[in-house]
Amino acid sequence: MRRVIESNFLGQIDLLGRIDTYKTGLGAGNYIETMLTNEGIVWTNIMAAIPLAKAKNTLKLSFAAASHNDIEQRNSKSKGPLSHMLGGGQNLKSINPSNVGSISGWGFPVLASGKIKYPSKFSDMYVIWQAYFAKDGTYGVGLSPIQPYNTANKIVMGDDNVLMLAAKGFDDSFITDDASSVANTALRNGIWEIPLGVIVKIYNLIKTTNKSAQTVLGLAGFKVAANAPGHRNQTTKAMQTDSTLVHGAIIGSVAYNNNNFDCWYIKGTNPLGTKIPFPKNSAIAVTKGMSQFIFGNPNALEIAKILVTVRR
Repeated sequence: MRRVIESNFLGQIDLLGRIDTYKTGLGAGNYIETMLTNEGIVWTNIMAAIPLAKAKNTLKLSFAAASHNDIEQRNSKSKGPLSHMLGGGQNLKSINPSNVGSISGWGFPVLASGKIKYPSKFSDMYVIWQAYFAKDGTYGVGLSPIQPYNTANKIVMGDDNVLMLAAKGFDDSFITDDASSVANTALRNGIWEIPLGVIVKIYNLIKTTNKSAQTVLGLAGFKVAANAPGHRNQTTKAMQTDSTLVHGAIIGSVAYNNNNFDCWYIKGTNPLGTKIPFPKNSAIAVTKGMSQFIFGNPNALEIAKILVTVRR
């Protein structure tokens, strides 16, 4: 049963509190304090980062919730009009089957095969809607080629346009709220990078100091942690004297070298970047710029494995 560092921020906050309790219980001059002093780490500064990082995390969650609501509202408003438009496109193809390309004048992206290739982004679909709605408006009352289709299906173009304008507003809000969530996540991670690094140093210190490391890690507050939603633990291998690229690592999580030999890693994807030691039986924090990183194995005899938290 391996004790680990939680991959999620709130779990790490609780862990730091448990470590603080454990460290205090060891008394003055203990081996953790010696390491902190040697590293120039002021413990009060580490603990003071907790409320600052939590404040950014609260904003992140608030904007994330708002962006989720924006998407739901956007999709709800646009579902009917977009369905009507897709049906209208098929109807126009049927009206002029020998010249399918003619419907490109309605904004539809027609392939050489005659198929309509719809984009996945709402903003691109909205551009098609604008062209579709505008083209319909160029005809006199009751003269539009899609009027029989609209009448048969009780579609009112003006009503659909009102819904699409509302959907566009929610899409704009989503872009703003999502960007704010991402920005506050980055600010939180920036504040938390040093405390997380300290947690990793303490984790490694306990492992190298104590023969019964897993027991002492448990006493210090490290748990057998479950993954946060959307995260999974992945074992990545590097063959003998080779390296591999790790994709989708979670910023703010931790990677573990549980091999009995030293390895190395490079932040980012440039194989000519600086090789950073990754000591045996140790952990490293996955920090900014490491959503992708290179893991290297200098051992000529054994395959190296690391445990890293990635997106599902």
